[in-house]
Amino acid sequence: MSQAVINSVILYHKFCAEVCIESTNYQHVKTMFLLFQRNTEVKVCYDRIYDNPPYVDWERAFRLHNIKGYNDTSAWIALSDYVLLTDDDSAWKQLANKGLFMHFMRCLTNAKFPFPDDLNKRDVLRLFMLLNIVNLQAIHVIEMFFSVLYNKAVHNQALEFFSLLADGVFDKNDRTEVLSVLLGSLLSVDIERFSIEVELQRNRDGMLLTVFKQKFIKAESFRPKLRSKLRYSELENGVLANLDSFRSWCDAIRFPNIFSMRQKKNLYFLMAQVDISHPTYLNTVLNEADLKKLVAQYPVKNPDPLILSEVITSCLNRIS
Repeated sequence: MSQAVINSVILYHKFCAEVCIESTNYQHVKTMFLLFQRNTEVKVCYDRIYDNPPYVDWERAFRLHNIKGYNDTSAWIALSDYVLLTDDDSAWKQLANKGLFMHFMRCLTNAKFPFPDDLNKRDVLRLFMLLNIVNLQAIHVIEMFFSVLYNKAVHNQALEFFSLLADGVFDKNDRTEVLSVLLGSLLSVDIERFSIEVELQRNRDGMLLTVFKQKFIKAESFRPKLRSKLRYSELENGVLANLDSFRSWCDAIRFPNIFSMRQKKNLYFLMAQVDISHPTYLNTVLNEADLKKLVAQYPVKNPDPLILSEVITSCLNRIS
């Protein structure tokens, strides 16, 4: 199970939770692709592709466009691999006669991408959807797509393709019409394959949770010795040792008032980790540049085991 596949499954479940839809209905992989399409009447298209459209929290759905967690190109490409092409020839002819899709196909052909001799319709439709994902950079998508599927470098062809594509003028209605046919009649989800991946991911998470709990129990059993060792260290090093206590660490950084105690403890836990690049991980949890620099200056060498235990217990409770 590659990391891209793992991330795609995680991304799918995260999406379903965010917009309040049932994640076990794997046809919602199509819903996920639709809700992230740019320049599209999403609600109109959604009502067209489902006979009885499931409830979606639209207000939360459109906020997802600004969340960086959905900009993983490799995960989106992996997720698109679970999309199947149906045998509906009439729908394909209908799609092929749409001006927007005709222009798209013409640009692909003229840019001379290294497709196999027989152009794979499914891959073309996957690429069409991926290139219009709001959170992704189109040129990055097309280069990675050909690299993953065909092991080809297509930077020059991609530049030519986007140059040709810009010559066509189409509006939201054109794109909505194309996606209505594409998602409504031409594409379905390989439910059997995707459910297997979900189950593998669930088993993997269960195994990791078991290992994590075992390590936590082992750490708990040694806590009295660790406390004694820390007390001895504090007596030995005097005032300097107290600098790594949670309270002293917070006082040194002077967090803004909006920071909760949980956020502070999580950051304390992060800065207590060894053999990692703290600034790299701080970039994923902090947005304020000045605060990142300040926190990075205060690694925790002698952490308070009670705080570490509290953070780990909180993580375990959220997972279970």
